[in-house]
Amino acid sequence: ARVLAGVNYALKLMPHPEGGTYWDHTLVGCVTEFGRDNVMDNGYNSGGGSDHTGGPGSRYQAYFMMGGLVANGGKIFGRTDPMSMEVMPNEPVFGTTAYYATMMSVLDIDHEPFWPGIVPVSEPF
Repeated sequence: ARVLAGVNYALKLMPHPEGGTYWDHTLVGCVTEFGRDNVMDNGYNSGGGSDHTGGPGSRYQAYFMMGGLVANGGKIFGRTDPMSMEVMPNEPVFGTTAYYATMMSVLDIDHEPFWPGIVPVSEPF
């Protein structure tokens, strides 16, 4: 957390050549996903990338984004019930590939050749 707080602090102090600060032009993301059993034809498993194939408590992982590009800062999307770990009603759920497609889209990289039909996450923006 200290490293991320330091990045946040430093980027907000650094003037960007196009105006504003580097924070204004930055998206930082943290992913804790990994792969062990990529058994599907698309290279992912039945969880769309998640190896946690047990119940809901192990199926859902938290990913975060921060930076000046995030317009809806401080929001949580896809909340889970603390007792059952099921996704709460009316909460969006995003797969690993949607998160990666988001990062590629921010970099103006076409994600379609890698993940056809995957829609990048738009809620934070």
